[in-house]
Amino acid sequence: MLEIKKKDRFTVKITDHTDEGLGVGKIRLPETESFFPLFIKNTAVGDVVTAEVIKVKNCILH
Repeated sequence: MLEIKKKDRFTVKITDHTDEGLGVGKIRLPETESFFPLFIKNTAVGDVVTAEVIKVKNCILH
């Protein structure tokens, strides 16, 4: 199983945004074929960014 921890980096496409203005990107977990959301500041829908994990909370990345 993929363990996601602080300082891991992922390249994601921003596909949505939250009410608070954070961009939402998703990474695919290969062993389950499910998606894991990432919430990224200062992004817009359509952006492709490399994001570093700064917090893992209840299976949600910030």
